[in-house]
This record gives sequence, structure tokens and C-alpha cells, in this order.
Amino acid sequence: IILSIVLLLIAQGVSTGSYTQGNELLNVQFKELSYFLAMSCLDRAIFNLTQNLDYTGNESLTIDTYQCTIEPLTFQGVNSTIRASATAQGSTTKLQLVVDEYLAPLSFQEQ
Repeated sequence: IILSIVLLLIAQGVSTGSYTQGNELLNVQFKELSYFLAMSCLDRAIFNLTQNLDYTGNESLTIDTYQCTIEPLTFQGVNSTIRASATAQGSTTKLQLVVDEYLAPLSFQEQ
């Protein structure tokens, strides 16, 4: 009887650990998805700037069933700051990119 109880406790501990690890893996995958969705919005903003120097951002893009947002662009001298964000299943990523007048990146960071 004691051996059965010990084996049941071990089995319960292993199954709980597996569930927690699986949940963590999903969280990492959704964070990665939100990061690349936000990167897609940054790329779209840069593309739009190449087509129209008066582009100001402030739009949302739908990619499959997800959405990313380009915030209104801010300008300081010849530099432009582009901010984009995306959420996937509760994991949110906010990115900021500063480019010069040639659209060369000056700084990039996750906020």
C-alpha cells in the first residue's frame, strides 16, 4: 500500500511538471509570434515611407487571424521613430525603430 501511494505521488508530480513545461513552451511560441508580427508592421512602415515620405503611420494590419499596429510616426529633425506592437494569445511585443533620412536604422529596441 505504501509503495502504491509513493508511486502515485511520483506519477502526479511528473504529470504536473510535464503540463507546466508544455504551457511554458506555448508562452514562448506566442511571444515569438507577437515579436515577428510587430516586426512585420515595422517592415510595412519602412516600405510605406519609401513610397511616400509623408506617410505618418497610425494603421493596423491583419495577418491571418492576428493583428499588428503601427503607431503614429514621430519625427525629430531628419530622423523618424516608428513604433509597432502586436499581441498573440496574451503575449504582447512593442518595438521601436529609429531611422535616418535614408531609412537606415539608427536604433532598435523592444519596449
